Amino acid sequence: MIVTDRAGTITDWNTGAETIFGWTADEMRGSDASRFYTPEDRETDRAGLEMRRSLAEGSAVDERWHIRKDGVRFSALGKAHDVLMTGRKDAASVEEIVRSTVALLGEGARVAIAGPQVELGASAALSLALICHELATNASKYGALSVDAGQVTVQWQIETDAAGKPLFVFEWQESDGPVVTPPTRRGFGTRLIEVGLSGAFGAEARLDYAPSGLRCRLTGPLSELQSDRANNEPE
Repeated sequence: MIVTDRAGTITDWNTGAETIFGWTADEMRGSDASRFYTPEDRETDRAGLEMRRSLAEGSAVDERWHIRKDGVRFSALGKAHDVLMTGRKDAASVEEIVRSTVALLGEGARVAIAGPQVELGASAALSLALICHELATNASKYGALSVDAGQVTVQWQIETDAAGKPLFVFEWQESDGPVVTPPTRRGFGTRLIEVGLSGAFGAEARLDYAPSGLRCRLTGPLSELQSDRANNEPE
């Protein structure tokens, strides 16, 4: 959660904000909220305009691009952004997370989505939203979605692990894009993906930089990924 005073100065910056933006609380407390806005929006005082609108109307919609500490731009991302900005944690379906993330980038027509109805708990839902947004942003800038012919296939299913328990499997596959080459360094986004789904015990994340297209495979015990759903269901 990000908290500012009426002047737009950041007074609180929680771990969710640290995860998404890369700055620590000590680095951000006392800073102006415009610090994570793009240079273009800072020039037009977009942060100030949104603050004034929020004070006048009770809320202001944030549907713009922001900047992380490493300089990478990303857009406000639906479910994960709700958690960051309001502190509210909700369970969510996998399909809801994927579709809302892809819709923010305007690339829905070139992303094929398939999978059963699966509800994730709040922590896993936030993790998946962040990972999907990172994958979608990279695909639109460097990968399959950066060229007209590129396609992305996103699918998930429930399999059975060696102990006979339900295993959630999620795959992101890019095709018909530029030839893929492995990165020379592990940036913030790569590390975020490699953490996997909320750090659940037994969860794994694998990135395959095949020349024909990036593939990301996430797996995790379904019971753990759904473990905090009960805390978010209405009484």
